[in-house]
Amino acid sequence: MREMDNMFNDMSSQFSESAILSNNSINGGGHIYKRTVVQKYKPGENGVPQFERYEDKMAKAFGGGHKVIERQQLYQNSGGYQKAGHERTMDNRGRKFVCEKIGQEERYRDYFKNLEECTL
Repeated sequence: MREMDNMFNDMSSQFSESAILSNNSINGGGHIYKRTVVQKYKPGENGVPQFERYEDKMAKAFGGGHKVIERQQLYQNSGGYQKAGHERTMDNRGRKFVCEKIGQEERYRDYFKNLEECTL
């Protein structure tokens, strides 16, 4: 019975949704939105439930030979660890900002793809 409960919890805590908002095949352009959420719960020490959660959102627009993508990512667990990222790219250039939080300590990082910090 416990295995069945675990299987049901795993199945019900995960879902994914995606949708194509519009697509114009005449000029090859369109928009895509995708969102994925995965949550996992398990019994921890002393019967306290432990969890992990991951979320990813992506929006993409394309047409006229160009592609623009915006993506947001989030991870957190019951141990107090959180990590979030926000990324924007156009064609082959972009920037990603990442924030990590462990307890009260926070760290921030910037990642650049085919960009230099002074070109922003």
